[in-house]
Amino acid sequence: MFLRLLIWVLESQVVVVHDHRDFLKKSSAAGSVTGTLISFWGPIMCFPQWIGGLIFGLLGCRPAAAIFAARMAAMCVVRTLDQKIPCTRGLGVCHLVTFPPVLWWLLTRTPNTTTGVDAYAEKFLSFQVYVIGLCLFLDARDLMFHCCGYPFPCYIREGVQAGLLDIKDPRAKRPVTLSARLIGP
Repeated sequence: MFLRLLIWVLESQVVVVHDHRDFLKKSSAAGSVTGTLISFWGPIMCFPQWIGGLIFGLLGCRPAAAIFAARMAAMCVVRTLDQKIPCTRGLGVCHLVTFPPVLWWLLTRTPNTTTGVDAYAEKFLSFQVYVIGLCLFLDARDLMFHCCGYPFPCYIREGVQAGLLDIKDPRAKRPVTLSARLIGP
């Protein structure tokens, strides 16, 4: 049972990256500026949380281990959400349910000011405060748009309009304007 769960958790990391990279590539191929930007944002956010979180966590930095665990959990949540609400703004719930406690811990703890590995871990944690904070802000904004009836972000709508993404929901065909690209919906 435990082994099966562990395999599913690890498999979720690969499945989500593969699937989301695929529709981001299609959106970028359609000329979506926001799709291209998110193609850069994803690796800036995720890979340091996997790699730095794991390495510093194994070296005894508990906040880094919490970041790693939250990233792993977020990918499992988004894999589950992909089955119900694929390609929507609602997918940001994966971060809204996993990262707030980690951000709170990072903001309220006393930094370790020693040298060596701890100094690098502190730089990693400081960077993650900004990354996680920005991610939560954008995901809360997207969830608000999703709940107000605007579930599809610009890059998905551009991919649909170009015929590269097949989404039947008529809201995915809404026009994309400059203001939608800058502030939404």
